[in-house]
Amino acid sequence: MGFTIDTEMKNMPDLSGVLSPYIDRQVRYKSGTDGKPRRVISYGQSSAGYDIRMASKAKIFKPMFRHTPPVDGLTVVPIDPKQGAGKMLVDMEIHTEQNGEEYFTIPPNSVILTHPAERFSMPDFVMATCTGKSTYARVGIFPNITPLEPGWEGFLTIEIANLTPLPVKVYANEGIAQILFYRLSAVPDTTYAKWGGKYQNQAAEIVAAKV
Repeated sequence: MGFTIDTEMKNMPDLSGVLSPYIDRQVRYKSGTDGKPRRVISYGQSSAGYDIRMASKAKIFKPMFRHTPPVDGLTVVPIDPKQGAGKMLVDMEIHTEQNGEEYFTIPPNSVILTHPAERFSMPDFVMATCTGKSTYARVGIFPNITPLEPGWEGFLTIEIANLTPLPVKVYANEGIAQILFYRLSAVPDTTYAKWGGKYQNQAAEIVAAKV
């Protein structure tokens, strides 16, 4: 059963600490370095979800090549989610506007990895899913986060896809995706914490695929 985070997060003690830091409103304006208010891509509590912020670090896959004997040529190494994917990730350059806005530029038809500013600690009776934000969806940017399972805690790793044939800016420390929470009818026999999932207690860093 879904629940509205704006009422339950405030009024139910057993939901305190689900995410931190927690902002109990939608933030749409911030002061720039020039002291003037500027519009931001909103973040914080909404009526039925919570908009998380993109951190100020991101990684992108860099092509790797290997020799293909007996011909003296090169072949692109495929990304393998079972091994070596982390070695193909490199830090992205962050850019800063005059008003202090920080952003990354995602190349056309590419995927980057980042993490949010917020840390999660999911109760055993709650799960969550992720959806995109309409501002980014309208320019071909789609975040992907696998479900937040009961008992999981840590910082998410967010995959952000640019589906357009053009580079697109994404802004650090501003909204990137909305999290929707669901109260379960019963606590699972085996929560993420109990089975010892490999992505438990992720730090505030970008975690590559692993098996």
